[in-house]
Amino acid sequence: MWVEADNEQLATLVPPDRIQAWLGDDPAQVRAVHPADGNLILLIVMDVVGDLIRVDAARQGLVEILNRFGPREFAGVLRAQDGLQVLLEPTNDRESLKDALLSLPVSGFPGLLESVEDAATLADRMLIQSDVRIAVLYITDGSIYAYRGDYTNPVINPSDGGDLSRRFRDRLIQERITSLLDSLMASSAPLFFLHLERERDSLNSVYQNGITQFAQATGGEALFCESVAQIRPYLEQIVQRVKNQQVVTLVPPDGVEGRVRLRLEVEGAKIAYREQFNVARRPAGDKSK
Repeated sequence: MWVEADNEQLATLVPPDRIQAWLGDDPAQVRAVHPADGNLILLIVMDVVGDLIRVDAARQGLVEILNRFGPREFAGVLRAQDGLQVLLEPTNDRESLKDALLSLPVSGFPGLLESVEDAATLADRMLIQSDVRIAVLYITDGSIYAYRGDYTNPVINPSDGGDLSRRFRDRLIQERITSLLDSLMASSAPLFFLHLERERDSLNSVYQNGITQFAQATGGEALFCESVAQIRPYLEQIVQRVKNQQVVTLVPPDGVEGRVRLRLEVEGAKIAYREQFNVARRPAGDKSK
């Protein structure tokens, strides 16, 4: 949840008794609120395989931003190629973060579509096990054409002008995006994406629109750079949004499960928040979040 209010205290922490919450049509109990100045872990997933100039701009920008992290703010570094790999566990050791980012190889195939579920699952596991705010930030530059697996659905019969594969070239991408969205709706941690190079062709537009949908589905944000000059300000924008989030823990009403719409109200403040969740079935008597 992000709060805009004249009262600076509300922008940092909204007391639970100031929040009204509904899941579907049923009121939900607000168990706790984790403040915008509380403990934070940012999981940085590097999915970079292309232009070194853009990648270096992103890495240098991250190093400078992480150097300003406070004592309650931590970051971990992961790599998306060949499966999700943890390169550095969450830490506030600035030199370790710098070394992990600057020594990262820029090679291989894009891995976002193959790793994003695992990244969301990892973040959720950490969210459940610790009293912190968690967010995932993907730094990516991949083109849909560069994936190891072929998502481009090539034309089956080039000599047949009526071949349906000509009309549905984006089908494989759409199917993969839809499958991932169904999974990500069950996650709790927000996903943020910075794509270092906006692509304008039809298939990459579908792919990058899918990335935007991943962010929206989890309450995060996706930005796409038209130029190297946009990388640093976009990084600043995303990380500031990550730091400003307040996390609201709810107790779902009995009988509420599956995909439901969340509604929150805070008196005296304008708020932005994720509006849809998949609520898992709970055992009888379980009052967990």
